[in-house]
Amino acid sequence: MKKIALAICSWLLLSPCAHSAVSENVATTDAALSAALIGCWADEGGLEGVTVQGVTCYRGDGSAEMNAEARSGNRQIRINVKGTWKISNKKLIMTVTESSPPGTTPPGTTTTDDVISISADRMVILTQGGAKYISVKVEEPKGKQTPK
Repeated sequence: MKKIALAICSWLLLSPCAHSAVSENVATTDAALSAALIGCWADEGGLEGVTVQGVTCYRGDGSAEMNAEARSGNRQIRINVKGTWKISNKKLIMTVTESSPPGTTPPGTTTTDDVISISADRMVILTQGGAKYISVKVEEPKGKQTPK
């Protein structure tokens, strides 16, 4: 369980990741980046033999929710993390407000990552650890609705 919790925390710090091309219409101001971020983004990452795949939805009211699945060997766990987000000085600042199962990502955990670009379908982030990751915009998962 500790290994999975470490991977989830690292995934939040290293997330988002996926493809390598960036679209043409890229937002550049904090306001434009914030508007472009609203919606859902597919993420995938891993650390120390644990793979995490999920979708993070950023809402217009500053809330965010991540639903993911972590796998290590034949073990798997479903994770739900809720929190808040904002973009300030081209940095994506996220703070965890609740998570389940308990202990996966403690409430109060905050990440601050550099936003390189956000377009209609791609987001490029430089993490606190210096890793560059790209996320792909996806449709809202069934049963959820992202307010504009």
